Amino acid sequence: MKKILLFICTIAIAFQGNTQAITFSKVYSNFDLNSETAADIHEVSDGYLIVASKDCSAQNSNTCFSLTKLTKTGDIAWVKEYDFNASFKDGFCVDNDLIYVSGYSNTPDLQFVLCCMDLQGDILWRKEYGQPNKHEAFPRIAIAGNHIFLFGGRDRRVNKINEWLPIVIKTTLQGDSLAEYSFNEQYDFTSPTQILKATDNNLILSYRFCPSGCLFDYEAATMSMDTLGNMNWTTNLALSTGSTSTVTVQIDSNILVNKWFSNAYLPNYESTPPTLFFMDLNGQHIGQYVFMNQTMKEIFLLQPIWGHGLVGCGNNFPDWVTQTNAPAAGWLFKMDKNRVLEWERNYQDSAYEGEPYSFYNMIPTSDGGYIAVGSLVNRMTGVNESHNWVLKLDSMGCLEPGCGEFNMITKTEEAVFLKGKDIKVFPNPADSYVKVEFPKDFSWNNTTVLLVSNTGITLKAMVANAQITQIPLTDINAGPYYIVVQQGYETITSKRIVVVK
Repeated sequence: MKKILLFICTIAIAFQGNTQAITFSKVYSNFDLNSETAADIHEVSDGYLIVASKDCSAQNSNTCFSLTKLTKTGDIAWVKEYDFNASFKDGFCVDNDLIYVSGYSNTPDLQFVLCCMDLQGDILWRKEYGQPNKHEAFPRIAIAGNHIFLFGGRDRRVNKINEWLPIVIKTTLQGDSLAEYSFNEQYDFTSPTQILKATDNNLILSYRFCPSGCLFDYEAATMSMDTLGNMNWTTNLALSTGSTSTVTVQIDSNILVNKWFSNAYLPNYESTPPTLFFMDLNGQHIGQYVFMNQTMKEIFLLQPIWGHGLVGCGNNFPDWVTQTNAPAAGWLFKMDKNRVLEWERNYQDSAYEGEPYSFYNMIPTSDGGYIAVGSLVNRMTGVNESHNWVLKLDSMGCLEPGCGEFNMITKTEEAVFLKGKDIKVFPNPADSYVKVEFPKDFSWNNTTVLLVSNTGITLKAMVANAQITQIPLTDINAGPYYIVVQQGYETITSKRIVVVK
């Protein structure tokens, strides 16, 4: 499915001292009516590259993820789709003007995939590794010197139960396999989460595992191994009931930071608050920071600001203590080099036309600001869809200068579908009828015009086969509606109208 949804929530220029940072909040989508999440981002000289993932099996589609190029102001330069799954996080890097994406092939094969592209997203080569019946998936990627390393999982499938074994694959820069090795064969389940550091001779990896089953005894670890598969050291983190992945970053030449959960429990607090464990490059614990406040939070990713601290992102349920079904906020924070929390930011749409689920990646940008990506449940078309969310912020994590801890995004504009951007709907407001005008070179191909209520119910449907299609409104009550144009089951435009009487 090829649909691009783009709307600008707000765009501004923010000044922080001598730093000038462009800020914006945008949502776009490439797959019609399917959950989609912007999970990874990388800055290039003239903009940003964003990997968005979805389920390959949705609507029997072979397209599994998209790569989007954004300009510095957040406009879409191009979008391309590919027929394999990208790893959800840490499966994407740019090196010497080449894009490398790691992932796995479509079912039923599930093999590791490594793909090299140019800066226009065109594939230069693609390699697969392992055997189709091994169920291999989710490889992370790192480039060190003249080698590429993939760190993923192989499902041993004992008695039809998932039992993941961590696999490391070493290749040349052309993707030719040089070595493969595994570890933790003694455990029932090990989930690879990150390649923290890679050199030609050493890897530092993070993972979570279950010694015997995964009901209550999740554990996490960071380990160092040489590139022959020999372990140098390993550091296990606290036992936790939290099942989400560990994340590790190196913030300077001496310190590693590992995100996991602590076992701390206090009345009215979550039992396993997210915690940052600090350790040296030999795996020795040197301190920790626990996010102990009365909300339910989760950190999905950390990014270092070399020598100056780190930033992190995830989600937060600000009203969890008083309202367990409260909507989530996208959560961002910054910590300085002395492990002091500088600021936290939570972003929500107060109109609830877009409900944030989480941010999955956040990076510092060359203009002194930050850019975060994640997902937003968008109801602007009357349909509950999950779309990619891109939030560009200033140096203090603000969309607008001087923002507070909680930020409500209210100035949402009409959704613009780029594929149908030349389709016009008028008059608006409308009384007795509304017209849909198509461009002269429009390809009709099973086109239908729908009148949809604000709650997503289709009230009228008309086949479109002329340049102008008119929909009568005499039997329609006053209020907001949507004109949706579909080709087959693909939505190519959606415009909000108001009916007046």
